[in-house]
Amino acid sequence: MTARLRPVPYTLHDLCLRPPQPGDAAARFALGRNPANTRMYGLDPATLPAWTMAAAEAWVDRVAKADCAWIIAYQSRLVGEVRLHSHMPEEGSAKLAIGIEDITLLGRGLGRRVIALVLDCAFACHGLGRVTARVLAMNTRAIACYTACGFRHTGRDPNAVQLDGIWHDDILMAITAEDFFAQPRSAELHSPTPSL
Repeated sequence: MTARLRPVPYTLHDLCLRPPQPGDAAARFALGRNPANTRMYGLDPATLPAWTMAAAEAWVDRVAKADCAWIIAYQSRLVGEVRLHSHMPEEGSAKLAIGIEDITLLGRGLGRRVIALVLDCAFACHGLGRVTARVLAMNTRAIACYTACGFRHTGRDPNAVQLDGIWHDDILMAITAEDFFAQPRSAELHSPTPSL
């Protein structure tokens, strides 16, 4: 297992996980910042600065500088980002976070496809033993997505985030390498081909 996780690019039919490229900031700016999506990240849209090209450039720069992060491109269009972070080599674990910013694609199974590829990278390429995720309890769509990908509920962090004066819990979830490789997967996700 490597001490530093590296993002392996994947191209699979209409889905591509890749590093940032020229034009991504303009594409991210065009998607805007959806208030409902922002709340699911545990952020209050009312407290955030205006969405500008500079903010979009900073978003792309954060992806570029992260140890293991990808731009999600669907049908050749930037639609979000996904990353493995908080890598703990001594424990063989990392945390997963995903954000699909094109709200027209939510609920259409794209998140499951992306997560399956990232888990394959985590377990098959990097030899991790466990990947975890933290999701707001009210984010039922994300919880269902992680569950469909094989994550199990491992705990609850009470009063983790306050929005509009109301405290919300975080649901803690995890999947092990053994569980990932044991689950039935579609043929295309069983052996994804890195675009090296």
